[in-house]
Amino acid sequence: MNMVPLRLDRRWALASALLPVLGGCGGGEDQAQEIRSASGLYKGNLAGLAITQFKLLILDNGAIYAFVGDESQPDTVGLISGQAVFDRGRIKSAVLTDHRFNGNGSGSGGGSYASFPPSVTLTIASAQGSYAFYGADVTESVFSYHAVPAVSAAAGVWNVRGSLGVVWANIAASGDVTLHTEFGGAIQGSIRPHGSGKNIFEFKVGIPRLGEAVATVETGIAFISTTVTGAAAIAIAVGNRWWTGFRS
Repeated sequence: MNMVPLRLDRRWALASALLPVLGGCGGGEDQAQEIRSASGLYKGNLAGLAITQFKLLILDNGAIYAFVGDESQPDTVGLISGQAVFDRGRIKSAVLTDHRFNGNGSGSGGGSYASFPPSVTLTIASAQGSYAFYGADVTESVFSYHAVPAVSAAAGVWNVRGSLGVVWANIAASGDVTLHTEFGGAIQGSIRPHGSGKNIFEFKVGIPRLGEAVATVETGIAFISTTVTGAAAIAIAVGNRWWTGFRS
């Protein structure tokens, strides 16, 4: 009496096992897997720009954030960001904007990436000239992309530099953020774990605009890494604005 249900269970189990495989054959899932294999934080050298160092973050959605400059000197750091397509070891249709040039540094290009060992090469041609990133994945001790983010790790006072004259950031344990400017002003925002589940934060900030009584809330990303000297470093990108620095 038990044999017939047993046969049916086996057939159903086989069909159930095949369904996810068959359903995952589409290009969308393949592209998502390719991006995941390339995602993470890279550090390396730049060719073609006066700045020769960078940290480049690739997210699971194909977004790219490159903080270019010497991290030990936050005043020199700039932001290049954009989007790309990842396909079997190649980076295609990359469109990036160098925000140091007020939106006039947009360019396109491509490159390659590898998983073993993790590395990335990306060349961009823009109106400001051509430049190339050559980088390797940072070690787990510097930054773990797949770790679970915690707002408590971001809490504290940070000496930062970047856009809008901001000179330090106060991040509360609740995730509330105040960016203080060298002119005595304050910009309010918040930091929360990113929806991707990776070791990235969603960073929101109210950008003041001339003639507007209410600040415009914009959303970006932030991450915390460790320098070679063991110092905690923060990097924030919101639209065409950026801030980098160290914990006080």
